Amino acid sequence: MTTEARYLIGSMAPEAEAILNATRLHWGIENGPHRCLDVAFREDASAVHLRQAAANLGIVRKLALNTFRLDTSSKLSSPRKRKNAAWKPDYLFDLLDLQPLSEICCSGRTLARYDNACRTQQLTTGVAAMR
Repeated sequence: MTTEARYLIGSMAPEAEAILNATRLHWGIENGPHRCLDVAFREDASAVHLRQAAANLGIVRKLALNTFRLDTSSKLSSPRKRKNAAWKPDYLFDLLDLQPLSEICCSGRTLARYDNACRTQQLTTGVAAMR
C-alpha cells in the first residue's frame, strides 16, 4: 500500500472526503468534453470574443464533436476526423449523410455544364413566356 501527500490552498473545511470529491469533480469536467473540444478544435486558443460569436462557435464545435463521436465508420481520433472532413469531401458527405451536388443535379454532367444548362433553359422559358 502506498500513500501520497498533497498540499493545496483552498477555502473548504479540511475534510479529506469533501476535498477529494471536489477535486474529482473538477478533473472530471476538465478531462471530459472540455478537453476534447480543446484538443480537437483548440478552443482555449480561440481569439473570438465578438458579441455572441464565441457562444455560437462553441455550439457549432459541440455539434461537430458529437457528430465525430457518432461516426463509427473509422476509429480515428476527433482531430483526425476533423482533418479528414476538411480534406476529403467524400468523407464529409458520408459523415453528414449527404449526396454530392454533382449527383443531385444531373448524372454525368459537370456542375459548370449544369449551371449553363439551367441558365439556357431559364432564358428559353422566359422568351417562350413572353411570346
